[in-house]
Amino acid sequence: MSQRPRLGPAETVLWNKFIDGNKGVFTKFEYDFRLLPSEKIVKKGEERYPHDWDMLTAPRIDVIATKPEGTKTIIEVRPSADFDAIARVETYKILYTLFTEGDLDIKKAIVCYTISKNTRAICNLLDIKVFQVPQEKVTQPSLFKPSQFK
Repeated sequence: MSQRPRLGPAETVLWNKFIDGNKGVFTKFEYDFRLLPSEKIVKKGEERYPHDWDMLTAPRIDVIATKPEGTKTIIEVRPSADFDAIARVETYKILYTLFTEGDLDIKKAIVCYTISKNTRAICNLLDIKVFQVPQEKVTQPSLFKPSQFK
């Protein structure tokens, strides 16, 4: 299992389910990809923790996945896909293209459990692939028996 330092616990579970259900779709993964050097807002000589500052401020892509034929995909991992996920994946593609000096063939994707019809329609218009992972329903035992209400 690869390191995924940027993904939180819920995103890690989602990502692992996606990987388990899509073996062979992607063959290489780059996690927590830093796009640009962070902007320095502290004066030189006052930086006490430059590495920590970079970790907090640099824009980072959740995953860059590569297909067997070499096509790369920028992937945003979110339990519920929303307009923010779309904005991130679009922005990350622009920054990645600038950072890599012209890799225009990179694809965009969102891995999620849920997505609204409107969000999916916008993803289709923007050529963002949506990988919707089935989510197990959690059922809680009822505190009441149906016979109590007759």
